Parts: sequence; structure tokens; C-alpha cells
Amino acid sequence: MHIFNVKTRRWPTGEIIASTVTTTFGPPPAGHDETAPQYLALGPNPTDLLQFLFWHTGRRVTNIRHVHWSFTAMSWSVWDATKWYGFPGGGPGNPRIHAEAFSLISNSVMSVDTPISGVTGGATWPFMGNNNDVGTASGPALVSAVEPLSGLSLCGWQKLIYGGAPGSDTFTETDADVTATTVPGDGSGNVFIFTPEAKLSAAQNESGEALAAYGSTGSSGGGLIGILKDLVFERIPRRPIDIVSDPSPLDRIRQQLVLELIRRTQPGEQVMAGTDFNRIIEAVPNMSAEELKRTLQSVQTQVGLGQTAVSSIEAQIKRLGKTK
Repeated sequence: MHIFNVKTRRWPTGEIIASTVTTTFGPPPAGHDETAPQYLALGPNPTDLLQFLFWHTGRRVTNIRHVHWSFTAMSWSVWDATKWYGFPGGGPGNPRIHAEAFSLISNSVMSVDTPISGVTGGATWPFMGNNNDVGTASGPALVSAVEPLSGLSLCGWQKLIYGGAPGSDTFTETDADVTATTVPGDGSGNVFIFTPEAKLSAAQNESGEALAAYGSTGSSGGGLIGILKDLVFERIPRRPIDIVSDPSPLDRIRQQLVLELIRRTQPGEQVMAGTDFNRIIEAVPNMSAEELKRTLQSVQTQVGLGQTAVSSIEAQIKRLGKTK
């Protein structure tokens, strides 16, 4: 049994704005198609009308609304894909390209200074004191990315177009060469496709948004180490360390780790790219011996993370009780 999940998130906060849609597949080969609606209305206000921006297919990002997944290897048990929607902001002003770094592993914007390492072609960078902005009034831009960034490698650039890329093209994703149990998981098992030294091009007077997508091969080991690496390098803002502050930097890391563990175990969310336990229970009778082994290993990892979260919460409760 192979579980394919599609989530809908809001850019750039990552807030889940629609229920997860799950499809199950039997033995290979299998195919799946999804067309993201161009618009998504969350309410009656103008700012509630979101527009499609990009897919995180599980391996790559694309601003094409229609994606076809071609599954032939199917070594995986769980595959996550996400369609991202946002509200176009800004307005008339100096033409510029705004760039953000995006982690394919945590499926979120990275809290780093900038993904831009340099710009050629006559454009202005930094633009108006912002390292994430490239001014294009003075000329075209060829933008290079920082690599590695927070220990992750560049997978490529993607321009964000509100409403998606024009036309009716199809983006094809495959599981060729993927040996991972979960996708994207921690990146191990040949999940990501790397394009080192890829550059983003922009014409003179062009305005828009872009993201630099980053991933890893999962060599850091995943699990708690992977979460800590994600939190320390991506989610904790860059700042001078104040060793006499309360809470201390280590306490902040512990707090963020517990919060992240809780977030990843909320209903409708997956733990470490992982598991909807109700669906796993329902699927067990139809799993092969190999699928059962892989799923057991994944669930054991999730349970271990939950036990760590419980221990951390209990320790904090005791600590707070002593201070009363």
C-alpha cells in the first residue's frame, strides 16, 4: 500500500488552509494527476481570495498548475505533495525581484538573511538596503544563489507567478531512482534533484517574486538530529548570542524543538514526513511483508519522537512547579 497526500498551504506562513486529500495505490506502476485551482476563496474579503503560486511535488517545485506523477519504482510508503497559495501584495513602485530561500525538507521558508550570493547584468543588489531584493530598473539580472545554505544544497530557482504559469502545460514528476520510504522525508534515498550553480534571470524592469529551493541527501541522519538542524539553521533567526538572557539560547532551542514536535504530531499533520496512524491501521491488512517492515520502522521513529516530546513537556512542567 502506498499513501499519496496532497496538502494546501498559505504562502509564506505555511498555514494549512485545506484538508489533506489522500490517495492510495497498490503495486506499481501507477499514475496520478492534480490540477491546482487558479484561485482559492477563504472568505468574503478581497484579501481572502488567494492565488496559486507553486507545487512542492515532493521532489521539486514548479509554478505549473497541472502535475502528473508517474510512479514506477514505488519503493516509498508515503509521498507528500503541497500546493501553495498566496495573496499578491505590493503595488506600483520601483521594479524589483524579491527572493526567499525555501527548504524542500521542512516545506517552509528558511529564516536566513538571503539566498542571494551575487548579481550580474546591470541590476542593483542589494536594493534599497534589502539583501533579498534585486532592483531591475538599472538593467537585467542574473542572480546566483548562496550554496550551501544552512547545510543544504541548491536544487534550483523558481519564479512565483500569482495564478500560476500561463498556458496548459503539464509538469511531470516521477519516482525514478527514489529509494526512500517517505518523500520528501529527510532527503535521503535520492529524493531531491540538485542543480548546483543554477541562476535566476530577470529582464530589465521586471518585477516579481522567486524562491531558491534547497534540499539535502539526508546524510545528517534525520530524526531528532534532523529536526534540531532544521530548527537551529532555518527557524531560529540570526542574532548575536546573549548568554545572560532569560530564556537562554539553549532554552529557546529546547522550546522550539518541543513546539515543532507538537506541531508535527497535530491531527492532519505528519510526523517527520510521516504517518497518519488511522490510515496506517486501515492499510495494514493489505500491506506486503516488505511494506510492513518499512512502515513499522517509520512508525517506531514517530513514536520515539512523541516520547521525547512527552519527556520534555513533563520536565518543563516540573521546572515551572518549582518556581511557583
